[in-house]
Amino acid sequence: MSISGSNNRNLESANDLHDFYIRLSPYIPFANGSVFVGVDDRVNYFPNASSISPLSSEYDENSPSFRLISDEDFFNLKVMYPPTFDYTKCQAMREVIIDYYLYGFQAKALENVDIAPSLVYGIESSQFAVTSIGGSIHEAQDYYTQKGCAIGDNSEFLKIKKFILGSELNGVVDSDCINNVILPGHTDATSSTTMPPVPTRCDDPNVEFKRYLQGYKWFSPETYGIEDTKWALTHLGVVYANIKYEYYIESGESSQYRKAEYDGYFLGWDEDEWIIAKLTDDTFEIQYAPMDKPFGASSGHSQVLSTGNSRALIKYDYPTFDCVSVDIDTHPNLCPCPDKKTDKAKWEADPRTKKIDICASGSMRAGLSVVVVAVVLPVLALFW
Repeated sequence: MSISGSNNRNLESANDLHDFYIRLSPYIPFANGSVFVGVDDRVNYFPNASSISPLSSEYDENSPSFRLISDEDFFNLKVMYPPTFDYTKCQAMREVIIDYYLYGFQAKALENVDIAPSLVYGIESSQFAVTSIGGSIHEAQDYYTQKGCAIGDNSEFLKIKKFILGSELNGVVDSDCINNVILPGHTDATSSTTMPPVPTRCDDPNVEFKRYLQGYKWFSPETYGIEDTKWALTHLGVVYANIKYEYYIESGESSQYRKAEYDGYFLGWDEDEWIIAKLTDDTFEIQYAPMDKPFGASSGHSQVLSTGNSRALIKYDYPTFDCVSVDIDTHPNLCPCPDKKTDKAKWEADPRTKKIDICASGSMRAGLSVVVVAVVLPVLALFW
């Protein structure tokens, strides 16, 4: 599979201000409702930062201060409180609780809605993901080796988390719409517990089914300094980071060196201080951190954010597929085969008709040679 477009560049060329890259795993939607995740064909994809508009025309990274969510709104958000459902008994939920808060804060910052994301809906939305087992023509198998709450073997930790993949595919819904219920693999699940289908309506038929943050890609920012972090806040929204810092405790004539860390969500800045929502034991407090003291494992670090310890969302289009230039391995679920009876000329011109099992048997084979066009759209936001 190949990615086309002016934003597809080599790593060495990513040296413009605020350039960053995300690991793009192309998705291929099948007609039967499943989706192919191109795990083995991940590419470094560089969005053109200059094409992404600020969330508000009144602010940018040069503004003296900026705030995504006010204190009053922040402490009244539904996502501020941990799920009433015991997520610790579901491993697929437990591993994304940090993202649960991120999606909730972003729903407020970008779309001005107050929701507590349904963890179950995200997991249910990813259940039909498939991947390949190698070969020039990729046979499809389940992307996740186990359904529901179970994670599976160690290789599962290298894959996209179920809640995140489901949210990227279908967006997020409020827990008031889709309740968090017991899924297979949950500590309290029984042998008769089955995986529900992907919901298309709320549990209460009188509640309108709404999906939020549709078309957003989860990614981990590269090494970001102060200006880059300000750009991310004013163009992408709330950014999570596992914040590490150093401090000294004065004790008489001596001082003791200490290291500490915490989970924090950058909400903006005020003059020379970051505004961070600090998470401690499912409880938040607003903290102001001086910009002149960089975060990092040691005093030699100058970055504010870095790969592996930070998370953000970016608006992007799903890949689209060019069915003009199909080849022998292009799956008919992506680009339908011509009808031999009604369009004999196209049938004879289509290279797949020379390989009878592709266009005749309908076997589940995912052709990875389709041209994918990925376009980053400007982030849209509703401000209050």
